[in-house]
Amino acid sequence: MLSEINELAELVAAECAGLPLGLIVMAGSMQEVDDIQEWRNTLEELQNSSEGQFDIETEIFPVLKLSYDRLKDQRLKECFLLCALYPKYGEIVRDELIVLFRSEGLLDKIDSWQKQFDKGHSMLNKLENACLLERYDNRCVKMQNFIRDMAIRITNIKPRYMIAAGAELRRIPSGRRWTIDLDKASLVHNSLSEIQPGTIPMCPDLTTLLLQQNPFTKLPDSFFVHMKALKVLNLSKTSIKRLPDSISELMNLRALLLEFCKRLHFVPSVVKLTSLRELDFSFCWSMKDVPRGINQLVELRFLDLEGCKDLCQTFTYIQCLKLDPDVQSISGDDVLKMGYLERLEGCRISDVSSFNKYVKSQHFQQLNGSLKGGSEGDLFVPPENSQDLQIHNSAFDARSLVGALPSLIRLTALKRIIIRRCKVIEVIWSLVSCVEATQEKNQFNAAVVLLLQCLQELILNDLHDFRGLVKGGVAIERGGLDNLQELEVEGCEELEMVIAVHDDGGREKIDFEGYVDKDGDLIWLPNFRALHLRQLPKLTGICHGGMLGKCSVEQITVEYCAKIKQIFKSSLTQ
Repeated sequence: MLSEINELAELVAAECAGLPLGLIVMAGSMQEVDDIQEWRNTLEELQNSSEGQFDIETEIFPVLKLSYDRLKDQRLKECFLLCALYPKYGEIVRDELIVLFRSEGLLDKIDSWQKQFDKGHSMLNKLENACLLERYDNRCVKMQNFIRDMAIRITNIKPRYMIAAGAELRRIPSGRRWTIDLDKASLVHNSLSEIQPGTIPMCPDLTTLLLQQNPFTKLPDSFFVHMKALKVLNLSKTSIKRLPDSISELMNLRALLLEFCKRLHFVPSVVKLTSLRELDFSFCWSMKDVPRGINQLVELRFLDLEGCKDLCQTFTYIQCLKLDPDVQSISGDDVLKMGYLERLEGCRISDVSSFNKYVKSQHFQQLNGSLKGGSEGDLFVPPENSQDLQIHNSAFDARSLVGALPSLIRLTALKRIIIRRCKVIEVIWSLVSCVEATQEKNQFNAAVVLLLQCLQELILNDLHDFRGLVKGGVAIERGGLDNLQELEVEGCEELEMVIAVHDDGGREKIDFEGYVDKDGDLIWLPNFRALHLRQLPKLTGICHGGMLGKCSVEQITVEYCAKIKQIFKSSLTQ
């Protein structure tokens, strides 16, 4: 059976001869297929579809089309076609695509906003695995030109798309292109400086209209009169000053995206937009108030107010809320009123007790915000599954950070720690503070290892009293820093050694249990990639010993560190 499949695979590859992209796409489409009948059927479809076609465009199209046809999930096919709405050659932000998927109803069977978000990423991964999309980085995808052309060809028939993204248009397409059966329209990234007053598209079936990244300042008041089916409207990064009145009648609209509409100052009533689920006002700096009727939108699940002043309100059914900690403050009680909230970003909760009350409620899946405390700072209790901890401009009455904030010892999922401009703090962990935090003398070493086990990035800036990471017999056991990738220390005037510190007039030996050799301390950093040391006038090194294991450092920066002689003992690295 395997030999027969191999023979069929060779024949399928032969049908893609001279078409590397087609071969790659077909390989992605047929990976893990071990059904011989499916291989036979694929070969037959390829042979039949390419008869009589000789130029490269018509030769490669059947190969790519077959890979599209092999997508078993109709929703996955629709997701793929939506990717063609964006300009060629450019990357497409994954989150933006997921908004489209969600607003088009492709994820409606999932109630949770976060689970919809995760499902959207999963669908994009499937398209990548089928070689129909290419991963650009963790945030973006790209679509190869031939594949995009194939998608556009499909959408010339049904569903019908009008795609003029990145076409350098100065005028909106003529009326004949706005056909009555048009389903999606994209004029992304053009030079449309004016939409003529007489332009009123007659598109009763249009569900998606993408007009972002154009310089026009207004739309005719009746522009949306004949778009009653519209679900997605994106006007982001335009110069529009006010939205036309006809937008108030779009009862099927599910996503209104206005990111970086910096000149927008008026949005008419949204009380009739009863289907609206996504509303993005981020960086609409000229907006002074939220639109009338916004509190009556019971379907609203996502609201982005980042960069906006005085627009924050409470919404009972909201699941994802993005605010700006620099301009907006919200009380913990107001947050608790939003009982369905899963993700809160950029918030500045007004006081420590409110913050702790909200954390205790566990009414969130993701929390990204800031807290500006006063005398209650020592009561700060972050979520135990926190991954990113940043402490700025704080003054504590304890010399150890764990001593000042005992709850930190329980943050075992931390991936990044950033501490900047904090007074008094001399060390992060000390024996006394760890024992007090764990309340068990025989548990403090294990607690330190747990705290460090996920840590990937540690940044310490402008800590004028800082003298080292650990002090007083704290052991960093093997495995404690296994995941550390980047260490940045800057502006710490008293720091002499990052790991070991001087205490009571002499060197204090720090025990690295499980990997100490007879000659001195060793530190195990198997995944270490980047080291940045700046403005450390007393620094002489990282630790008194060396680094054990294979050295994987890719980048080292040392600036204004006059006394440093060596970073690690080279004889101890491999």
